[in-house]
Amino acid sequence: MTEFRDIPENVDAEDLARLSKDNIEVDRLIHIAGVITENRGGLVTGPAGVGKTLLFNILKLFITAQDPEAHIIATAPTHVAAA
Repeated sequence: MTEFRDIPENVDAEDLARLSKDNIEVDRLIHIAGVITENRGGLVTGPAGVGKTLLFNILKLFITAQDPEAHIIATAPTHVAAA
């Protein structure tokens, strides 16, 4: 199994491994997700292809691992991003 750095103990590493085969990118995004969850929120912006959706999926794993009853609401400026 893939080893990731800086994941909270209650997050399943197998779930993270399913998100991407590029472990370097996932490790970087895990760190960013950790900062966002420690700050209890954040604004994620960037051009296409930089990993916003992957970051959001990692954040969902982190949040639901901390609180399985959490409700996550996401918005997007276009219907394409919201799909």
